[in-house]
Amino acid sequence: MKPGSRTISAVRPSRKVAGYYSVYVDLEYAFSLTELQVKQYGLRVGLVLSEAEFSALSSDIESRKLRDAAYRILARRSHSIKELTTKLLKRGFEKRAVTSLTEELEQKGILSDSEFADQWIRNRLQLRPRSRKLLEAELISKGVKRAVAQEVLDRHFQSVSESDVALELLRKDSRRFRAENSIDSKRKMYNFLRYRGFDYEAIRLAADEFLKEVSSDNTDSTRK
Repeated sequence: MKPGSRTISAVRPSRKVAGYYSVYVDLEYAFSLTELQVKQYGLRVGLVLSEAEFSALSSDIESRKLRDAAYRILARRSHSIKELTTKLLKRGFEKRAVTSLTEELEQKGILSDSEFADQWIRNRLQLRPRSRKLLEAELISKGVKRAVAQEVLDRHFQSVSESDVALELLRKDSRRFRAENSIDSKRKMYNFLRYRGFDYEAIRLAADEFLKEVSSDNTDSTRK
């Protein structure tokens, strides 16, 4: 073996992950790769690498693993830059490499806090409606800058009011609030909506409209 060189001493099927191979260098475990990657890198038992070649190989493999991990995470759902960064760091990747990758993905438009905020708000309003104030707090907790969150929220709330969102929430859980005693029903509605961040005026408008709808439904039912 040449001084300052490294030798591939074994390439074995991984015992832990099917389809992967464990590569040993100088009799010590170095990294795991897919069969295709082993072929792409031209790795085989007895291959001698200089320190520079080994360092470049290790760096490239780590970079590829980082990129693959990022894309797998993003494939599940949209993430904010902070969310993706946190998950990659927890997986043991270097902070400098993670920062470099997230900046690259942001430049390519693959990672965008604005698009993340847009999807987050859209899904919330469709599936779990809540007040603008709580939506903004959620986005900020995800690492989205306040200015970005407010800009996206402005777009969404141009065509819908807080009271509209609150009313939709009441409709989704209408059985809970269809009590014979309107005072008790109204108290339940106020507590329910206040917990979800709505202000008094939005709650009042939504509750009044909901009670009108319930009254109208009851009247129609009686006529039948």
